[in-house]
Amino acid sequence: MSLIEASNATPASQLALKERAKLTLDYHDLENSINDLNHSIILLERIHQAVSKRHEVSVDSTDRKAAQLASSLHIAREHAISLFNALVHSWNAGCHQNHEAKIYLDGTEIVKNQQNSKQTYFKKQKPHKFRLILSSKDTNLSEFWHEGTIEVLDDNSISHNLPMPAATLLGPNRPQVRIVTPAAISSAGTTSFIDVQNLCTTIGWATRERKILKFYLASQQRIRCQYEDCAHLLIPKHYKSVSLEDLLMPLPQTGSPAKIGLKNRMMLALNLASTLMELQSTPWLTNSWSKKAIKFLKTPVPQSSLSTAAASTVLSVAIDYQHPLISQHFQSGQQTSSNAPPLPPKEALLELGIMLLELWHETTLETFYTSTTMGQSGAPMSTDYWGRFMLASVWLDDPHDQPLPLYHTAISQCVKCFFGGTFSTPSWNDANFRKALCKDLIEPLFESCKQWM
Repeated sequence: MSLIEASNATPASQLALKERAKLTLDYHDLENSINDLNHSIILLERIHQAVSKRHEVSVDSTDRKAAQLASSLHIAREHAISLFNALVHSWNAGCHQNHEAKIYLDGTEIVKNQQNSKQTYFKKQKPHKFRLILSSKDTNLSEFWHEGTIEVLDDNSISHNLPMPAATLLGPNRPQVRIVTPAAISSAGTTSFIDVQNLCTTIGWATRERKILKFYLASQQRIRCQYEDCAHLLIPKHYKSVSLEDLLMPLPQTGSPAKIGLKNRMMLALNLASTLMELQSTPWLTNSWSKKAIKFLKTPVPQSSLSTAAASTVLSVAIDYQHPLISQHFQSGQQTSSNAPPLPPKEALLELGIMLLELWHETTLETFYTSTTMGQSGAPMSTDYWGRFMLASVWLDDPHDQPLPLYHTAISQCVKCFFGGTFSTPSWNDANFRKALCKDLIEPLFESCKQWM
């Protein structure tokens, strides 16, 4: 029996016939499985390449949009500098003692036009326009108030300059000005314009003669105009203004600030951010970039017909939140405003971040400071850069009423000055820095406002 069992045993070094047959049958299945795996690997590689390519195109598209927006804002900045210098030369010495130009902040319009550039790529772009309020004050002469636009002209649109006809001016030693009716548009498509030598004289003449003026910013930093007849007597409307700081302060009637709707706050934030890029390092923002300098016109509202409970809502209804403005004064015969140094980028961006925080929480940084430990201890609030930076950082990290994610990102970028992925020393002359501002600051704010565009 033991001999039979020994003869049937399979040596350890030899493979059993049954297992050999089974391995031969499974080889074809294994080969098919390997082929399937190879096919799946090739398919996954193709998918990975397609996704990577789409991601690169998306990144390139975002960078391209940011670069185009930065370029548009930079061109508008050059026009703003030319406009300021043109105003300096258009108000003569010996006229009114004090001239003032209020310029509306139009950064949002530039952003919207750039976002819609695909639809108008093959169309001629609209010329840039500045909306201003020109006014003057003098103890001996009558004041004037003129609101209108100044359109930037191309050199090709000007045919020649026309002299201005003689006009009766106030005072014995006023320069004589002549006004000639502009010629009609010629077949070549050019239009005649009138050189403005004195804004006060031109506006005064138009008011008396019932003319509607159209101002233009021409090359060589000169202001030119056209006019047309008006059937009605032009009576300038004077509106009082209120600062952003005043809007964020408690009202006497209620003890709390006026309520500003979320739409108005988000749109205003986008406007302030884009306007900073448009007017950075220009005379328009010299000592004028804070909540005290941002102004809004107030529309007169009858107070007698409103109850005390409704008085708190009057301010919201009467304020034109969509059109903030800043102002600059021009002393007669002086250009001191244009010689002041520009605001450094870090300080300007920190002030912008603080204003964005104040808009979200609808209160001021000073009011928030009173709720902190240092404020309650009676310690004075620091007004230098690092003191305001530390306080803004604490407010940004406060868990109470956190801003929306995109809005929080924009504030954080401004306060920490973290653009382009690095904490670098920023410079307004750096094109890459301006591009990073558009990508990391303007784009998040624009996305937050898209539902109201």
